[in-house]
Amino acid sequence: MENQNSVITSLGLTARQTALLYNMQLAKTTDDISKEPDEKKRKLKKHWKNRWQFAMKNVYQSMCSENIEWIDGLDCELAKAIKNELQESANKTWLYLAIMETEFFIPYYPLDIRTEKGKNGKKKQVPSKEFASLKLQKKVNWLERFLTDEKIPVDSTYLPRIRKTYQKTLNRLLGRTTTKLLLVLIPLLVMAMFAAIAAVFAGPIAVALFGPAFAGLHGAALVSACLAYIGGGAIAIGGAGMAGGVVTIACGGALLGLAVGGTATGITMGARAMLSSPAFALTQAAKLEVALKEIFLNTQKDMRVAQEIIRQFKDRITAYEHEIVELRREEEENKELIKNMEKSIEYLKKALKEMERFRSAYETGAAHGN
Repeated sequence: MENQNSVITSLGLTARQTALLYNMQLAKTTDDISKEPDEKKRKLKKHWKNRWQFAMKNVYQSMCSENIEWIDGLDCELAKAIKNELQESANKTWLYLAIMETEFFIPYYPLDIRTEKGKNGKKKQVPSKEFASLKLQKKVNWLERFLTDEKIPVDSTYLPRIRKTYQKTLNRLLGRTTTKLLLVLIPLLVMAMFAAIAAVFAGPIAVALFGPAFAGLHGAALVSACLAYIGGGAIAIGGAGMAGGVVTIACGGALLGLAVGGTATGITMGARAMLSSPAFALTQAAKLEVALKEIFLNTQKDMRVAQEIIRQFKDRITAYEHEIVELRREEEENKELIKNMEKSIEYLKKALKEMERFRSAYETGAAHGN
């Protein structure tokens, strides 16, 4: 449990840090809206922002038993809050995690699920297309400007490094040899993720996957909160414990089994729901790999945490493979789920292999004083 807690605290955010992350994502969205030249789209973007804020407020309140304090449109106040939190924190890891989640946060994803008939006449759950016409403007990078203008004390090379490493990681996991802009690739993955998991948002599964914070939500509010929360990146801690006041896990930590229910049934339901979307597994594995490389090794130079992340990741992949064995007992009924889980595990194994290679190379370099 001690080793698991060390990973939770390393990849985890406290309630205040989680609120700061969501405020950074809100500021990124608000800045994009202010620069949207099309009045109709600007109005629709504002509508999405209001819906997203409301959904995130519901979950945050359920999770932390307090209201989230929104800092909207005031970069200087947000910077002040971040610097105050840094003064009370043991290190900057939480801020590096929040920066990564904010950089890869692409707003305007679906916040509803609707029912429609498929080609075979059967009803199916699909993401709403209400906001499908909206896109984050390519020439706008609020985060880069914010970190520079507000003199946020982080390594100036960190943001371009994670952007480059994330893109290379996604390309490698997907088997691509050509470079594709993040703003083109990521929205496609986000839509694929929501399309794949739209059908699993029944109440018990949502609670198993995201933790007890969702237990008090039902119907449309539950669906909206789940969709908003997945896009926000930091997943609520379930039965894994509350080490160091941590309430959410960021940057792929959900794949380590740190953010699913504590019972055997909860873990099973959470694992199946999580891996039912290869796109979700792909993006989470990529973020976990980037965090290991760029935060814990290249920035923090923390070999101990890196080794423990790899160990837990390997153990979790083995557990996921056992889930597939169980599903094969009723293969016809679970055929599609098995197929998706196998693809998800393929991505996880590729990420694990690269993480072990990078860790080994880093360790060798450190031993020789490079």
